[in-house]
Amino acid sequence: ISAYQQQIEVKPGASWLIIDNCTVDINRQYKRYGIGWTGSNGAPKADDCIIQNSRVIQGWAYPMVELDGERTIFRNNTVQDGWDVDLMRLFGDGCHIHNNTFADNIVTPLANLPPPFGGGTVENHPDFIQTLGNNGETSQNHIIERNLISNALNSGLAQMDANGQPTIRNWLFRNNIFSNIGQTASVGFSDVRFY
Repeated sequence: ISAYQQQIEVKPGASWLIIDNCTVDINRQYKRYGIGWTGSNGAPKADDCIIQNSRVIQGWAYPMVELDGERTIFRNNTVQDGWDVDLMRLFGDGCHIHNNTFADNIVTPLANLPPPFGGGTVENHPDFIQTLGNNGETSQNHIIERNLISNALNSGLAQMDANGQPTIRNWLFRNNIFSNIGQTASVGFSDVRFY
């Protein structure tokens, strides 16, 4: 497996997939997803998938989890111990992220890393959750609730940009606990509610 690939790759046609009670150890492989969806702009994605009771750990410089598809459920999981990562990138329609723990997103001191990474720059802006509209994707009608998000002192709560994409909208953050988050949420689309 080369860089930019996933440990678990959810391909088109994998609808109704269940991932249960797994540990996905990225093992600090540079720019590797833990779990990610594939399918290019406008291609059908896997829908109605469930990821539950699992752990995604030890990411580096790339999103640890990227959800997509319609009605994806991500529940009772732990996403932990990332270096310079987005703990989650969220696309799709009607995804439900609940009862999870997202913890320990660390910005690495690159000067102390071995070559070829030592002395470089962080390419990824680390966040708890991120979405972006510059690739033509949809990210709407999501519910993020009853999660613990903690220990991300040098990273942001969220980076959420529509970049003019009308199908990036309507996110609900409800009854989450945010603890020791270093930076704010940057929200650049309509119908986002925190309560």
